[in-house]
Amino acid sequence: MSRAVSRFFSKTHPGRELTVHSVLIILRLISFFISLAGAEWLADKVLRASLIGPIVIGVIYGVPLCNVLLGEWQETFLTLGYLGLLLIIFEGALIPFPE
Repeated sequence: MSRAVSRFFSKTHPGRELTVHSVLIILRLISFFISLAGAEWLADKVLRASLIGPIVIGVIYGVPLCNVLLGEWQETFLTLGYLGLLLIIFEGALIPFPE
């Protein structure tokens, strides 16, 4: 990493240090989100089931295969997934059935 980037970051974010490790973590997260979007689009076009794509990316980036994401991030995304599932169930309970 260049010294100019490190100096700029230390001026704009005092008390924090930009290291190669932190940049790699950010790049992992960016690749995860881009892969999620691409897999959802591809699964929607090919299989007409857009939910399959993010599940496959989660398996690839998670513990079962590559374990690319940190454990804290995996727990966070799992909790957000459970929250989304609860919201979908709650939404389904609010929709009135046609009579």
